[in-house]
Amino acid sequence: MGNPSGTNWKNVPCPVTGNVIVRLKTGNPNELFVENSILSIASVQGASRTSYGTWHFGSNLAVGQSIQLTDAVGRTLTIQLSSTSQNVNQDTGKQFPACQ
Repeated sequence: MGNPSGTNWKNVPCPVTGNVIVRLKTGNPNELFVENSILSIASVQGASRTSYGTWHFGSNLAVGQSIQLTDAVGRTLTIQLSSTSQNVNQDTGKQFPACQ
């Protein structure tokens, strides 16, 4: 990585296809992985980021629960959990808009 001072940089969207995918962590029904977003996820409302890549909620997640995601450039997307099965990929049916 080095020291990026004195350089120009910008966020570059990942060439993803499909929708944002979420997955409850095995053994932790209050932790969620968020995958396949165009840009990295900066925050998840009501959750804190763990050192191992999940978003940790104060209580177990529930079917139908709405979760607001915010990406690296501040755009938001609200998804709903369709299952509380652990370690199962859930297609949210939604994706952030493509970057311009």
